[in-house]
Parts: sequence; structure tokens; C-alpha cells
Amino acid sequence: MKTIAFFAALVPMGAAFGAWTVEGGDVSPAEPIAFAKVAGHSHHCRKPGVSEETTDANLFAWTAKYHVDAFGVGSPWTISNQVIYSKNERADRDRYFGGLKNDQMEEMMDVAGNNAMLAGLNARGGGTLYYLDNETPKSCFGHMWYVGFKQTVPAWHDYNQDRPCWYSDYDDGKAERNALTGDYHKRRTYATIVAEQRSYGALAIWAHPTSWWTKDGKNKGPFVTNIATDMIPQLMRDGYLDGMTVQGYDPYHADYQNLWFALLDLGYRVPGFSELDLSPSHGIEEKGTMLFNWIPFLKRPLTIDAIKAEFRAAHHTMSSGPGLYMKVDGNLQGAELESGAGKTHKVEVFAWPADGEKTLSRVQLLGRGGKVLAEKRDFAGGRISWTIAGDAEGGWIVARVFGENDADFAEKRQQIVKHCALTNPVWLRTDAFRAPKPIPAPDPLTIREVRELEDFLLKGEFRFDPRVEKELEPGMVPVWAFQIDKVRAALERAAKRPLVVACVGDSITYGHGASKREKTAYPAQLQALLGDGWTVLNFGHNARTALDEGKEWNGRGGMGYRKSPQLAKALESRPDVVLFMLGTNDSKPVNWNDHADDVKRDYEKLVDDFLALTNAPVVVVAASPFVKKDSFSIRESVVGGELVPWQRELAQRRGLPLVDAYSATKAAAATSYIGDGVHPNDAGYGVLAEAFAAKLRELEPKLRAAKKNAP
Repeated sequence: MKTIAFFAALVPMGAAFGAWTVEGGDVSPAEPIAFAKVAGHSHHCRKPGVSEETTDANLFAWTAKYHVDAFGVGSPWTISNQVIYSKNERADRDRYFGGLKNDQMEEMMDVAGNNAMLAGLNARGGGTLYYLDNETPKSCFGHMWYVGFKQTVPAWHDYNQDRPCWYSDYDDGKAERNALTGDYHKRRTYATIVAEQRSYGALAIWAHPTSWWTKDGKNKGPFVTNIATDMIPQLMRDGYLDGMTVQGYDPYHADYQNLWFALLDLGYRVPGFSELDLSPSHGIEEKGTMLFNWIPFLKRPLTIDAIKAEFRAAHHTMSSGPGLYMKVDGNLQGAELESGAGKTHKVEVFAWPADGEKTLSRVQLLGRGGKVLAEKRDFAGGRISWTIAGDAEGGWIVARVFGENDADFAEKRQQIVKHCALTNPVWLRTDAFRAPKPIPAPDPLTIREVRELEDFLLKGEFRFDPRVEKELEPGMVPVWAFQIDKVRAALERAAKRPLVVACVGDSITYGHGASKREKTAYPAQLQALLGDGWTVLNFGHNARTALDEGKEWNGRGGMGYRKSPQLAKALESRPDVVLFMLGTNDSKPVNWNDHADDVKRDYEKLVDDFLALTNAPVVVVAASPFVKKDSFSIRESVVGGELVPWQRELAQRRGLPLVDAYSATKAAAATSYIGDGVHPNDAGYGVLAEAFAAKLRELEPKLRAAKKNAP
């Protein structure tokens, strides 16, 4: 084994740094190991006028020079992608996002062409593994890139290019309108896109989390943002992140790291990543320092599944050149270990200078708050061993190193720091330091209070806050600007909001015949049965039909539920579940005899109106109640003989939950109706309430999950 000379300035033994007592600092030889270097976040054919052959040649030369083992190839993947993207984000923007080019979607995606591009790179790439990446969504709420991206829509589908788009009713009156359709320009939310990509096994990484600049070059000028504004709400809602960039643009980015440390302090599992954000078509040497994710001990040949497994385990190091990894109690970085008062942990840091340098100016052990727990200086390479005494508070450990000329990293501009590397954490778990549970709130982009907090970041308002002691420069965002505690409180309040039930129907929903409608109509009794955690709203309207042009028995028109003001109110309530019970009045001869098919068509159209709501409610179809005695031209022969069988078939065909109100009320008919034989009495309304309550309790887990994931 090769002998390595060690020259290091020692921190005094037994010195206390931060919350823990750290002892040791013993140095021993350790041979450098082979890391697998993985490059993430790129844009392959970004520059117009550069051929694919030139782009590929640039990439091959670069990966060979820096010994890159795997490379994420981001869009535009081909020149064809580049041309189609440019056209649909500019000249054809209204047509594309207005749905007027949906018949061309497969052609615009060009999955076969993109797969051929990737296969060609892997066939000619000299052993480097090339896999699919993409930067999406790209908006004022942040950018994301992926490890193992799955193409399901054109690459640009979720971009907004700094123009305001519609995500929820918070954007009413603010979002840009489509000139062709008149509707708002709408985009999918971050939660929707990430959930889709995760379902295909991809890892979603938040890019350049504090990136911003101004249009006029002045620090307080017109604001342009790439800040990861929606990252923390998504973290708290899911309980984890696949990853966030902590090393990008510069080897040492203080604001990225400080934000990461703050999230680690909360106990979250948030793996850190390096990103490049480069374009081979531009000539990638322009990026200067190369920032990679270094995976120790990864077996060859590499596969995308093996890389994703290592990234999920947070085994990788972020580095501009130095070799670095860490073990705690023999466990590689990324581990979660039990700790506590009276426990000690052996920390081993393995570190080597970057090529062309002789020493590491600083080898640091970091803990909660980013505090330096221990440090060695002028280290020539090898292993350093420390012992940490645990405590009841718990925490995390990260190793960080700086190049031989970067000991003054904190005093000079970060763009001048040449070399930095840092490991992913080891979490020392205690009862006081567990990963926070996910907050089961709706999609953050649909929560008004969260959006108002996010405006503080995306509008650049933090630059003028009195807490700013020195004028902030582009890329600088203090941790307090993310308002972490306020975001958590807003999500928790949203999570506690009850499930909203919209009862849609005619006079049987309204409560005609109830002794005291506000207490004994079926929606009121349903509210009493369900209790806290539910809000039941009554949108019943007497004599209303599913048929848009429905009439009363005497021929008076205007009875269609579509013409009722209750429909607009029901839609505006943004219900989580809709109890849809129309049809009784459609059995009248004036409505049914010559219009049965129209009744069915309009019935489904009303159902579709609710299914089309952006919060994706569950629509429960109710088979119309039994008619004990024909009255008001309402006929049991039509209700029971024709309408109810069709309603049951509809629910099955459309995959909608069914409440068989017909069977329930027929079984209790002897004691459940007032004299007209159509409207229930209080007991009959109780029968309906019980039937609906049973279905809602059955659906409750799905409904609460849907509330959490609603766009």
C-alpha cells in the first residue's frame, strides 16, 4: 500500500462545537477509491444552428476528459425537439396550450426519435451511460430536473417562461388568457408532475434553489426568479424530497447550503445534489468548474436503476474535484442511525485533494445549523477519525472539504472558490429528532394562504425586508425569506379543513316534507352523522330536472338544474365529493316520453361538469328514490323501471361510486313518506342520510387522499 504523508493542523482534543462534544481527529493512511461520477441537469441541443453531430462530439470529448461515468441528457434532445419547442412556446403557444394541436401530440413528442438519440449516444459514448433527463416544470415556482425521466408529454408542456399561468382560483384575474380560447393559460402543478414521474421510478431534483437576477442588472431592479418557491410546501406535504441542488453554478454556494442545512435541522430526509445546467451545443467548457455527484463503491457496468438506488440512499458526494466520503459507525453517508444521550458514534472521513492540488485547506465536520463540529487544515489525504458523543436532541453530520487555495472561502466571493466537496448527511435519530410526518394538505398551489406566502419570494419582496442588513445580490436568498414556520402553519390549517360534500338534486335533496328542513332534510342529517371533519352543503332545488330544457307537470319551462343558480354555487364550493341525485322529475311525461335520450345526455353532462373541476372531486351517483305513489306526474314505472337501471349502468360504465337510494327507500317505504308518496318524511330522510353516510365512510380514505393530491 502506498504511504501518504499527512500534514494537518489539529483542532484541540475534546473541543465542543455546536451541540455535540467531538473528540479525536486521528489521521491514518487510506488509498483513494474509484468513484462513479454522474452529471445531472443538461440541455443537449439548446443552441440553434449547431448540428447534432457537433453537439454529440462536444459531449463525448467532455465526458472523456472528465471521466464521466453517467450523464443525464436533457431537452431539447434533438434539433427536431428544438424547432418544435421554439414554435409551440412562441408562435403556436395559444394553439398548443389551447388544446388545438392535441391530434399532433404523438408527433411532437417524438418518443421514437428521442430513444434513437439516446441509443446512439450509448452506442458511441465510450462507456459513459447516457440516460434521459428533462428540466420541467420551469416556472416562477422553481425548476426541477430528473434522474431517469419518463416522457409522457412534450418536453415543454409544463413551462410558462415567466408569464403568469393558471394553477388554481388564486390566479383568477392574474393569469394570461389564451387569445384563441379566451380561457386562462393553464399548467399542471408541481405535485401533479412529480407524482407522475415518481410513478415511473424517476427522481425529481429541485434545481438552483435560490437563483434570481434582475432585468436591468441592479440588485433592486425588475425581478426575475428561478427560486424553488414551491419546494418547501411540497417537502412538508410529502414528508421528503427526492433531492435538492446544494452545489451548482459554483463549487461553494453558501445560500444553497444554508437552505439545505435548515431543512436538515427540521429532521427531513433531503438528499443533496450537484448540478451542471450545461448545454453541449454551446461548448461545455464554458461552464468552467465541473460539478458532479460522486458515488463511492458503485459496481460496473453502471445501470440507471443502480444509480437511482444509490441516489435514493444518499450515498453520493457532491464535488468539484476532491474525493470525499464518510462513514459513521461503519455506515456510509445517507444512513439513519439511532442515537441519544450516552451513545457515542465513530465518524470516519475519507478525503483526497483534487487533481493538480496537494492538500485540502479544510476538512470539516458539520452539524445542526451548519456549525463546524471539528476541522483539520492542510490535509494531504487519507482518513480522519472522530468520536461524537450523542445527546437527546439528535441531529445530522455532513463532511465538507475545500481546495488548497480556498481556506478563505467565507471571506471571498463564492465565484472565486475553486474546489469544494460535501457528503450527504448521516442522520442521528432520537425521539426528539424524527422525520416530520407528511402534512395531508391539498396541493400547495391551490391553497391561497400558501400562495400569498410564496409571493414574497417569487416577486422578490424579500430584497426590501428590514431584516436585510446588506444589499442582496443575485442568487442570495436568506433562509428566513422562505418563511418555513408560516408555510407549515398554513399547510396544517389547510389539512384540517373538512371534506366538503355537495348535495346536488331536486326537492328531495332540498328537504321538501321535512318537519324542520335545516335539521331533518337528508343533508342536515348526513352532517350530524358524519360530524367534525365534514361540511355538508345542500344545493337542492325544488322541481329541478337533469334535462336542460325540463318542464313542470303543467308545461312551465326553465326547470333544468343547469338553469338553477344552485349549480353555479355547487361548482364554486369546490367540493371533495358530490352526491348527485336527480331524475325523479324527469320521469314526468312532459320530460321523459319524447326526451328520454336527452335526459340521459344532460344527466351525464352535469356529472361531467363536476368531474371537470380542477380539484377533481369524487362524484357519487344516487339511484333515484322509490316513488311510493305517483304524484305531480312523477311515475314509479319510469323511475324504477327505466331510470334507475340506467343510473346503475352509468355508474358501472363510468367507474363512479353508486348509492342505491332506490332500494334503501323502497325497503323502508311503509314508514318513510309523507302523503304525496314522493317526498320522504323525517324518517325517510334519515334512511337517505344513512345510505350516503355509509358510502362516504367507505370512500373516506380515498377522499382524504384525493384532497391531499388534488390539483
